[in-house]
Parts: sequence; C-alpha cells; structure tokens
Amino acid sequence: MTTPKHYERVKEICRQIYKDCCYRSDFALDHPLYKELVGMGEHAVPALLHRLDCFEDDWDGLAIWEPICALAEITDADVIPEKDAGRLHKIIGHWLDWGAEQGIYERVKWDG
Repeated sequence: MTTPKHYERVKEICRQIYKDCCYRSDFALDHPLYKELVGMGEHAVPALLHRLDCFEDDWDGLAIWEPICALAEITDADVIPEKDAGRLHKIIGHWLDWGAEQGIYERVKWDG
C-alpha cells in the first residue's frame, strides 16, 4: 500500500498539536493546526485513517486523538458504538472498518 497523499502533513500537524497541548484535548480542538487539519476536508480522510493504522512509536501513539476527532468532524459519521466509547483500540478499529466499507482506505497488511 502506498502512503496516502497529505500523510506527512497530517502526521506533522498531529505531532505538533500533541507537543503544544499534551493531554488537554479541550485545547487541542481549538488549536489553529487542528482547524487546518479539519479544513483539509475529505481529502485528508485517507491520510487520517492511515495515521490511525500506522502510528510508529509510543510517543507518536499519544498523538492519536486528533485524527479520531478530525475524522468525526470531517465525515460527520457516527461509527463508534456506545459500548466502545473511550476504548482506543476499538475506536481505531471501527474507523478503519468504516474506511474500508466506504472504499476509501485499505488497511495495512502487517506481516508477522
């Protein structure tokens, strides 16, 4: 699978928002870079899904809520069942399944 267009910019934005806001999601959603991320609109959706599928390390994993929030805001999709609210790995799985069902993202095939 090739890396989706806009991936590097999406990754950079998420990391910078995390660096600036850490765990303060109330700040992150008001951050100018988050507004840029959402402003990319549907063009950013494959890159946001790829971001969920491929975060690289522990620090990087902490910058994962911005793509989740941006996906919900951009797509207006309601993909998280109430029973899975707050369960990060379940939330990621639901978004990746949604992307595959919509035909806009093919999950990374991990070997091993």
